[in-house]
Amino acid sequence: MNYTQAVLLGILQGLTEFLPVSSSGHLVLVEKLMGVHPSTALNVGLHLGTLAAVLVYYRKDVASLLMAVPQALRLKRSEDARMIWWLALATVVTAPIGLLLEHPLEDFFSGRWGYLGLTASFGTTALFLWFSSRARKGEGWNWIKAATVGLVQGLAVIPGISRSGSTITAAMFMGISPVQAARFSFLMSVPAIGGAALLEARKLANVDVGPMAAGMMTSAVVGYLALIWLMRLVEKGRLSVFSWYVGLAAAVSLVLHII
Repeated sequence: MNYTQAVLLGILQGLTEFLPVSSSGHLVLVEKLMGVHPSTALNVGLHLGTLAAVLVYYRKDVASLLMAVPQALRLKRSEDARMIWWLALATVVTAPIGLLLEHPLEDFFSGRWGYLGLTASFGTTALFLWFSSRARKGEGWNWIKAATVGLVQGLAVIPGISRSGSTITAAMFMGISPVQAARFSFLMSVPAIGGAALLEARKLANVDVGPMAAGMMTSAVVGYLALIWLMRLVEKGRLSVFSWYVGLAAAVSLVLHII
């Protein structure tokens, strides 16, 4: 893996990790079309880059939640303490789903039916995004909503299902405001992205530090800028605009399957 490929993959990771278009789905397309297979080390670097982007963007929220950990452990009922437990519940629901589906999905999407699978999953994401503007608003979080969003995040391990798009939309359909839905989704991504990086890090052998660092820095910068742009669209209630792009990705996948 050379520097150019690492930077290009960093751009792809930074954009698609947070924009509701599915980073894993795009990675499968890139691997199938270009024969580019990122090393484990580069994958770790790309994930750490996007993790850094979230931590920087939500630095005040992260600091506030860390300060509230003692309150949460004492079962205090402050807003931050409750948020910690809701995020923990969502993560506990997500983890086993992702671990169980990871290897079967890799085998399926790398095989002959991979493009058809991407057609279905990209199409599902497009529908989620299209109907996001019809979600009801005005209610707060509870245990059931947190667990449901955690379940949706677990299913988003399927390439083509956008983690951010599906979790934000699911929360909005349960009455959470768009900005708060996005906040929960991205804070919830911290253990998800960090866990994925740790799982891949166990497989590290020979690390090509240069390309890995280039990819990591690129994904961090691009990811941060993507977060800024996405949140502006979320605030304006325009998440559905991405449905056109994801629908196009589904159509491209179908054509590639046919030919």
